Amino acid sequence: MNTVFPLNADAARPWYKHRWPWLLMSGPAVVVLAASYTAYLAVVKQDALVVDDYYKQGKAINQDLRRDRAASRLLLNSSLRYDPAAGAIHGAVASMGAGYTQRIAVTLVHPTL
Repeated sequence: MNTVFPLNADAARPWYKHRWPWLLMSGPAVVVLAASYTAYLAVVKQDALVVDDYYKQGKAINQDLRRDRAASRLLLNSSLRYDPAAGAIHGAVASMGAGYTQRIAVTLVHPTL
């Protein structure tokens, strides 16, 4: 009696019963899922504004707020008016509490300049 055995029993099985095709397909499948999630985030989330000068933005974190608190304690307020024709700013400083007679230095700060 001659019995013929296949040389490789794995070769007789269909491709989907082998481990390697699934392992090789898992990489591209993960990439497709990640790309879909990235596209979802790009559509749903709002874009963040970009600051022109990161160094200046970082320095603002270390800004000393003691002067601001002192002005609040003295009930100081100010009004400024910009004259574009002259390119000048005119203003006045007033105190709601006791009179404040010392000279005040004003620094104008803009977040993007």
